[in-house]
Amino acid sequence: MNVLFWNIGKRFINKSSLLIDVLEEIKPDILCIAEGTYSIEECGEICDLVNKLNYNSYYSPIIGKKLFAFPYYRNGLKLFYNNTINLASDFGFEHIRNNGRIIKMELNYKGESYIFIFLHNYSKSGNREVTDEQRLFISDINAMFKLSKIAINNENVIVVGDYNLEPWDNILRMPGYFESYFLKKHYEIAIRKCQKKYYNPITEKIINSNIQNLGGTFYSENSGWALYDYPLYDEDKIQLNYKIITQTTQNELLKSDDKIFKDFLINDIDHLPILLEL
Repeated sequence: MNVLFWNIGKRFINKSSLLIDVLEEIKPDILCIAEGTYSIEECGEICDLVNKLNYNSYYSPIIGKKLFAFPYYRNGLKLFYNNTINLASDFGFEHIRNNGRIIKMELNYKGESYIFIFLHNYSKSGNREVTDEQRLFISDINAMFKLSKIAINNENVIVVGDYNLEPWDNILRMPGYFESYFLKKHYEIAIRKCQKKYYNPITEKIINSNIQNLGGTFYSENSGWALYDYPLYDEDKIQLNYKIITQTTQNELLKSDDKIFKDFLINDIDHLPILLEL
């Protein structure tokens, strides 16, 4: 099973051919898109495009408006799945929090139950420290766990998306939020305590990558590279391969010239898509 998450940037204009190329080459079973829907028209364009490629809509800001009479919230996630996915439950109000910035999907795969939490956290807005808004957002995920009566120690839980947090930010290392580890050796030592821990593979991925210009998943000319888009999961239970997509056969997303020092990303994107292979 392949799961693709992509913060496609604030606007979707001139990105349709790029999205089609990525989907047709990678063929994910589940697709989650953040941003790109500044207007209802752009949201409809993305949904129509993905639906034509034989994906079913699980959630979008348009669905939120129709089902729950929400105001149109442009930063709500867009979540799609193909017919290989066996949903354990249909989408309902209990699967959404924070105006669609947190979406839960329950499914069955190879005889196991999985819970995916897709997210797009609020921005630090130039701050170096974690903001109160970000803390409340992460608390919302824990509230979703508790209200859903998820047995965290027994479920296959994968929390994935754009955290707008670096792996070492304190909120991702605290019991009560997420006790996650971004160095494999530290994680392996931590799980000896037999408590629920989450592994974050992005740091090891960047360190071991032979792609010269790959310094993260988000790039800003003002602040440089950041490590924002990744999964958190129990590596002891879940076998998962994490990839940062930098190119397809037809398109380059990350410039390969190792002499450049700015403008690393192309096509007006500021995040690279990430792929989880279970």
